[in-house]
Amino acid sequence: LTPYETLGQLYVDQAFYCDTIEPPSQPNNIHPKGCILEGWYEINITHSPKFKRLLPLLRRVPNFEGIRMHAGNNCHHTAGCILVGEGEWRRGDDRKKRPTLLQSRKTETILVEQLLNAQKKHETIYIHITTATHPTTHVLPNSASDK
Repeated sequence: LTPYETLGQLYVDQAFYCDTIEPPSQPNNIHPKGCILEGWYEINITHSPKFKRLLPLLRRVPNFEGIRMHAGNNCHHTAGCILVGEGEWRRGDDRKKRPTLLQSRKTETILVEQLLNAQKKHETIYIHITTATHPTTHVLPNSASDK
């Protein structure tokens, strides 16, 4: 955790999928609401009017509306959403600069395809956001029975 962002990991079916960046846990001038609260949230793939493409939408997130998972490179590319990609910090790059996600658009595209396939099979998709481990872990079970 930093004052500027929350670094996390996304697991799909219990396997590491990618790194994530969210707003910081504590509200600040740039992100007045802070990050998403711990909990289970249902996800639907819907068309985003802002991004003009299909994206995962987290439903019923307290204090937020329109929380999505999408491409972005750093904390300045989110107003509350979860950014997905490959954390440059995994490459041993200089940690003095702001954490950055690489391959973000590619990561988003593959994630959306995977979740869209589950949605087409009428599977209920959930995300579990927890701070029990560091960094924050996001888990996308493939069905409600995994919850």
